[in-house]
Amino acid sequence: MLFLTDDVLLRASELAGNAVRHTVGPAGSALAGRWVTVGLCLENTAAVRVEVEDDDPRLPQPCEDPDELATQGRGLWIIEQLADRLWWERSGYGGNRLLSLRPDPLRGA
Repeated sequence: MLFLTDDVLLRASELAGNAVRHTVGPAGSALAGRWVTVGLCLENTAAVRVEVEDDDPRLPQPCEDPDELATQGRGLWIIEQLADRLWWERSGYGGNRLLSLRPDPLRGA
């Protein structure tokens, strides 16, 4: 599973970065006091799930066909290319939980 390290770091940083960028704001802003959590889970020793949760009630807006020269707006698209699954669900706190799953192809899932 060691070969997945870069993949897990990229997925976690991209999902967390998106959540912070769109949810958490500087002190004094309308977004101040919001929160983001990040979790990693080894599923059946054969897959790594990256989970990011925030309290933003807005749903994620993935770009279906990103411009290759764009400097932003491709994060969720990149995650979709790396992971076997990317999905989101409403969290118990009124926000969203984004989850990304990628099995280890040497072990199956």
